[in-house]
Amino acid sequence: MRLALVAASGLIASSARAQEVCSSGARLEEDFALGSEVGVELDIRGLAVGPDGSVFLSQVQTHYITVLNADGSSKGRIGRQGRGPGEFDSAPAGLGFFGDTLWVSMSEARGRVHYFTADGEFVRTVSTRAPLDANGTIFATTWRPFRDRRYLAGIRWPFNSDQPDNPVQPLIVMDEGGVILDTLAIYPHMPVPIPFGRSWGRHPLHRYLRPTMASDGARVLWIDDRHQDRQFVVMSGTSTSALQELFAVPYSPVPLAGRARERVLDDYGTRLSSDASGPAAAQQYREAVQALEPHLGDHFPPVRNMVAGRDGSVWLLREERDDDVDLWEVYQYDGTLLMEVRVDFGRYLPSYLAPRIDIHEATLDEIWASTRSALDEVTLHRFSVVSNCESG
Repeated sequence: MRLALVAASGLIASSARAQEVCSSGARLEEDFALGSEVGVELDIRGLAVGPDGSVFLSQVQTHYITVLNADGSSKGRIGRQGRGPGEFDSAPAGLGFFGDTLWVSMSEARGRVHYFTADGEFVRTVSTRAPLDANGTIFATTWRPFRDRRYLAGIRWPFNSDQPDNPVQPLIVMDEGGVILDTLAIYPHMPVPIPFGRSWGRHPLHRYLRPTMASDGARVLWIDDRHQDRQFVVMSGTSTSALQELFAVPYSPVPLAGRARERVLDDYGTRLSSDASGPAAAQQYREAVQALEPHLGDHFPPVRNMVAGRDGSVWLLREERDDDVDLWEVYQYDGTLLMEVRVDFGRYLPSYLAPRIDIHEATLDEIWASTRSALDEVTLHRFSVVSNCESG
């Protein structure tokens, strides 16, 4: 595999301050790749690096947290299947650290966050699910905690609901008792009607982008690309303040036409008809493509994915390119463009628009990311970011 990291030749953020950029760029060196030998077997849902450099993983269908040493060797587990203190009744989802405290969020349907010490000792559990209708079928539930004991949440609709036809979704703040305190923003939800099975599906151009919490739990980040002056805006908010502009990036809209448009439609139809076979699959494929076409739009969104770096960096995966190379732009919070990362290997998911590597944690010094083999085997990689320029 080959992954190249090159320094940006200039600044593209309108609010960026002047900064010298290493003209020789930098490179990523793979420190190690981990698989089933240390318990990395399934899709990684969350990854966090602890105060001592240990790595904590949550995976699909596993009712515990896998813990690795900084060198990638196995260290142990936290939790087990069950409903008691420190146990998980479903596979954990997100996780992270506030100082030396590990938080573990369950799926949005569960609406709970568990807290542990860095050594795995259970501390407490917080329920953050708030019913919004009399039947309790529509409710607000947490995505991630803020470090001040408030929680970032959204609305969870019933599986077969006909209601979420509104193209926006509120970004909600809740307290530890599940009481809704505020709405930080209303962001595009962009559901797509499906004429069979589930009534609504996630728009393929926005499938891999959602609000992102900074690893320190201090702020939430979001991309607003609805501006008409050919720029997208990185927004930032806290548990007590609505989303506001952090920095803006000019861009030229990339048309979604020709072969690229055909690939998006084909990918969507194939994914939605994957559970059927024979004539039924062909019919579902056609219906899915017909349902998506009028909602697809004429341009790629400027950002496909976003990662909030552990060191305050902001990683943005830009539009799909003709050469199928993923381009990540790395910014500081003030809008300074620091470098570009180009990835020309891998495909974490078979989807045309899926990131080639699934970045779980990033800093300007290292990246933790997953890839997937042709046999559907998941591998976790740690890459070091090595500058080609000498300091001083």
